[in-house]
Amino acid sequence: MDPRDAAWNRVSEQFASLGESLRRHYEDETPAGETTEKARETVEDALRALGDAADRLATAAGNALRDTKVQQDAKDAAVSLVDALGVTFSTLRGQARERFDGHGAEEEWEQEPPPPDPSIGSGEDRPPSSGGPPPA
Repeated sequence: MDPRDAAWNRVSEQFASLGESLRRHYEDETPAGETTEKARETVEDALRALGDAADRLATAAGNALRDTKVQQDAKDAAVSLVDALGVTFSTLRGQARERFDGHGAEEEWEQEPPPPDPSIGSGEDRPPSSGGPPPA
């Protein structure tokens, strides 16, 4: 069996198991004689529908993963994400260099943090300053 199919089959089994566990807990919490046959059937039908939906989801996901268009779309989306992250980190690196390279960075690092705001609390529960840059 394909590892993806096996993984989705496992998802389906886990949701079926979850449904069974929920059913048992429901029965444990319901006083004897209080549950009507109709209510029990309604709960069983809902749990069966949940299991069926999980099976359909697993089948659809397995089919989608074998679809070459879905595979290409997933690859394109991943490449776009990696590209966007690369541009973002490159921009942040450039901004950090501009801020700290020869523009008084050492003075910023050595500044004491501002005193605690008395309207927030005593400040006694705050950790001591690490001497690093102020939080962003």
